[in-house]
Amino acid sequence: MIVTPDYTRHPKAYEILSSAAFVGRRRRLFTEVLRIADIRPDDRVLDLGCGTGYLTALAASAGARALGIDASEPMIAEARRLHPAARFRVERAESFVAPAGSFDVVVSSLLFQTLTADLSDAVAANALQLLGPGGRIVIVALHPPLPGHLAASPDQAAYALALAEFTRIHTRRIDPLVICTSARTGRDEAA
Repeated sequence: MIVTPDYTRHPKAYEILSSAAFVGRRRRLFTEVLRIADIRPDDRVLDLGCGTGYLTALAASAGARALGIDASEPMIAEARRLHPAARFRVERAESFVAPAGSFDVVVSSLLFQTLTADLSDAVAANALQLLGPGGRIVIVALHPPLPGHLAASPDQAAYALALAEFTRIHTRRIDPLVICTSARTGRDEAA
């Protein structure tokens, strides 16, 4: 359950606000997210809570086989309209089902900060199951968060990843208002 203001019913307004909020820095910031995620051509990338699909489309344009999922049908409809070459599905991040190891990278921008702690833990656990050996995850959050968002601290994402048994968890600020928490599956690529 998302317990913050419901932006999901107004995807066009969400997209305008998202573009404006980064004041011309959106592409640079999200390119940095892909660099932190170590996205490589043909990586299988899952974008959890993709919203209007900006990060999914950026990963696809970098050569990744990207799939964006979001629980909001209006958001996915807008993502498909804005980025017709990218792949999107209406799915919930905590219950999305795919064979274990189906993805090399999971990214999530602005989702975790809108979730309860229990739901954050469930999403992180599901991400771990979806990632293959050597899998990477990067979670993007605004800090300080927007009014109504739960995560007053970057520790929520890091805690959820640790609880799910991710390793090499690292939180860094990439902008005065944006932090990234990254981690690895802990399973060796040779396993």
